[in-house]
Amino acid sequence: MVINGIGGINNPGRSFSGKISRDGGFSKVLGEKMTETAGIPPKRPFAAGMGVLEKGDRVLNLLDEFARDLADPEKSVKDIRPLVDRLERDVVSLEAGARERAGENRELMGLVDDVAVTAKVALLKFHRGDYV
Repeated sequence: MVINGIGGINNPGRSFSGKISRDGGFSKVLGEKMTETAGIPPKRPFAAGMGVLEKGDRVLNLLDEFARDLADPEKSVKDIRPLVDRLERDVVSLEAGARERAGENRELMGLVDDVAVTAKVALLKFHRGDYV
């Protein structure tokens, strides 16, 4: 049984001819593009956001711990208070570090804003007494 024309392939019998062009076409194009971009500094250096990412991760971990403690019937609001204090300090540190280190990196600042707003809403609910 012979099936032709599946997936736009009309001649499935073709095979690689074994001839490789040795004119250095790829190397030449790669070299040209590398010289074009050699003087352009990276737009957003990855290392600049590392401290901010670590602080953001710490805030998210504290939010997870906060949620676990709220779900635990053995823990009182008084027991959770030290965690809330630490979370407040870390959110302030995250935002200050982001303003200082992220610069023009809008994606990183958007991530920091999302994490900070989530933490601040949880803290506001805690201080307002929603979890009593």
